[in-house]
Amino acid sequence: MADSDGSQTPAGTSPAQPAAYAQDLSRSLGLRENMFITLSSITPASSVFIIMPSAISGLGGAAALAFAPAAVAGMLMALC
Repeated sequence: MADSDGSQTPAGTSPAQPAAYAQDLSRSLGLRENMFITLSSITPASSVFIIMPSAISGLGGAAALAFAPAAVAGMLMALC
């Protein structure tokens, strides 16, 4: 059946109703996928504990001043 604009619609459906979406992706996560998603969320937090001691040993007391803008930037990114 042809519409007024020349497009074809399947028989039994009207142009006012959108066709149902056929889901192609599986909505399941296995052990491997769960492990990777957990590591990707833990890595940013653990990197703070790895980077901070070397920054403190290199910058001394100025490390707090260096981490303050980074903390503000991190909070702004978290709000996104």
